[in-house]
Amino acid sequence: MGDWQIPTDAHSIVVHPGSSRVGLGGGLPMCGAMSTTATWPTANLAIYVPFRIIYPYSPVNIIHHNGSTTAGNRDLGVYDIEGNRLVSTGSITTTSSNSIQNSTISVTLLPGLYYYAMSCASATNVTYGWTTANAAQAAAYGCYQQASALPLPATATFAAMASSFIPLVVLSERSLV
Repeated sequence: MGDWQIPTDAHSIVVHPGSSRVGLGGGLPMCGAMSTTATWPTANLAIYVPFRIIYPYSPVNIIHHNGSTTAGNRDLGVYDIEGNRLVSTGSITTTSSNSIQNSTISVTLLPGLYYYAMSCASATNVTYGWTTANAAQAAAYGCYQQASALPLPATATFAAMASSFIPLVVLSERSLV
């Protein structure tokens, strides 16, 4: 891939706004507590989480972790900095509670800033993520939201964050069995 130095162990990215070494994991120490009981803020709300890619990256899976209650559908995707959807799972049914859910995607991300998006049909969905002290803190990390966004739109309409919840997602270059 040209002059890019791609780490040999960089196969999965935990997408979040605090990652300083995207592609190598890194945690989210500034965003507060990891939560297994975070209920989705509002039905059909999309949350956009910024992340930076530092070398060409071609994920084949987008993964999230269902919490204790699942209901309705979700849509997960990746947007460029201009708000153009690059890839989306489409509206998919949530699987069983307390389980990892994986969807196949195909996209190549060049170095730059992107947004991961997640939308849930039901406000009773529980999913893994981070809770911040308040919505202003989530907004300070660069997160946005959009109402009535299931399925995810072709072009995002970024609105000020009104929630303190940041969903967790993993992008992976490895196929999962």
